[in-house]
Amino acid sequence: MNDLTPIVWSAEFSVGVPEFDRQHHQIIDVINRMLASRETSPHSETVSDALDELSRFADRHFKAEEAFLTERNYSALEEQKASHQLFRRRTLELCQMALEHTSSTPSELLAFVRGWWVRHILEADRRYARELGLLPG
Repeated sequence: MNDLTPIVWSAEFSVGVPEFDRQHHQIIDVINRMLASRETSPHSETVSDALDELSRFADRHFKAEEAFLTERNYSALEEQKASHQLFRRRTLELCQMALEHTSSTPSELLAFVRGWWVRHILEADRRYARELGLLPG
């Protein structure tokens, strides 16, 4: 089943870079606003505005993170970039489906966005944080 519960920020989301932690927190706030929306139409202004805001935040974050990782010669930089590109592509596909009325609710989109960000931060981002010595252990 798709998890549409709000994301609760905790220390486990930290990557040891205050700028990225703030950005992640902002992104999670936007996702939580989307999840809290009682709109049932994927064409709703609430969902559309939140997706636009999320896309802008994500693009800025991805660029900053990729520049940071490039400077530090992160060993899995290409994997990180590919993951970011996957998010962009899949979000665009789901938005297109909504525009074409091929889905009746934004639940698939919301579940994807929520799940992707949680997994990405806890797995991929924390992997670079550990490798680069930004987090203990």
